[in-house]
Amino acid sequence: EFASSPGYSVTKGDVGGRTGADSFCSNWSFKIPKNLNSCSNIRALISISSTDEVRDMPSNYSLPSDKPVFNERGHIIADNLTHLVSGNNLYNKMVGVQELFNSDNTYYWTGTSAGGELHSNNCSGFSSNNGNSQMHLENRFYFGETQPTSCNNSLSLICLCF
Repeated sequence: EFASSPGYSVTKGDVGGRTGADSFCSNWSFKIPKNLNSCSNIRALISISSTDEVRDMPSNYSLPSDKPVFNERGHIIADNLTHLVSGNNLYNKMVGVQELFNSDNTYYWTGTSAGGELHSNNCSGFSSNNGNSQMHLENRFYFGETQPTSCNNSLSLICLCF
């Protein structure tokens, strides 16, 4: 099993590519519930390039493709990574604790289309504040592109712990 969790800190689109995004995510790993925090790997759920798309994460980073995905509240949201990024409905919202208690809508960088493919809006591989990137709205019952936003905006990342 592996957990997904939104970070509460925000960053502009120039997060530093894969290395910067994963480092950003590793800084909040202590916020994952203890029963799900047996992970040794933390990755940002974003597409950086045509060779580093969300759908490539199992082969690129040994992300389990056959394990259920939990949200940070401990609820199963998808059967596996394919289900998570399919664009189909999830079992539960990817809602975080912040949204639950504050009724806030939090937006997350993805640079990803449904199916886990790189979207042309991706802040130049998340290395620039120029242009646009696709974002995900936390309170949705699916993961995928929702709408573009300026790379100069400050959004959160969805992070995976496995």
